[in-house]
Amino acid sequence: MPGHEKFAFFRARDFDPPRWKPMYPNPAFLRMTERDAAWMARLIARFSADDIRRLVALGQWSDPGDAEYLTGLLVERQRRILARYLGVLSPLGDVRAPGPDQICATDFARLRRIAPSAAFHYTVVERGGGRTLELPVELGDGGALCFRPRPVVTGDLADSDPGRIVTFEVHNGAAPGPLVIHTYDLAGRGVRVVGLTRPGA
Repeated sequence: MPGHEKFAFFRARDFDPPRWKPMYPNPAFLRMTERDAAWMARLIARFSADDIRRLVALGQWSDPGDAEYLTGLLVERQRRILARYLGVLSPLGDVRAPGPDQICATDFARLRRIAPSAAFHYTVVERGGGRTLELPVELGDGGALCFRPRPVVTGDLADSDPGRIVTFEVHNGAAPGPLVIHTYDLAGRGVRVVGLTRPGA
């Protein structure tokens, strides 16, 4: 780019995430799997364009145009990474239980608008206690979604009894595979999240 020659080959226009290679052999990159890359993308998605702009500003550039150029370049490279790696395995993460009767997550693909808004339509299926239920989903800002588990466990069981295991299969309508949230139903004490899996399509 004329006027920004100092950035040399660090560009966005020909940046292809799956074909990118480090400057020196780094086993962490060379052995990267689809799951590794999806994990990385969910972390990178946490940075907004304003976050990136503030990080670039820490360089105290003598030419403000260089700072703006680098910000745009990094934002575009981020977009390409997210478009590639948030569309195969479920892009949902940051799973939390803000209350005893609620589970929430963040859809990082919706947060960063990787697909049109119309592409996102959510289903949550609860399985446990011999029952299968479809639960309503509440959408919030920042890619947030929440749902309320239905108690399925009856009887006096130890907290770790397999009879308390309940899973929630969450589809966002855009990625081919779901996020599966593994929990223990603690009856009146809510649910305890114990694991996450992201099966393929």
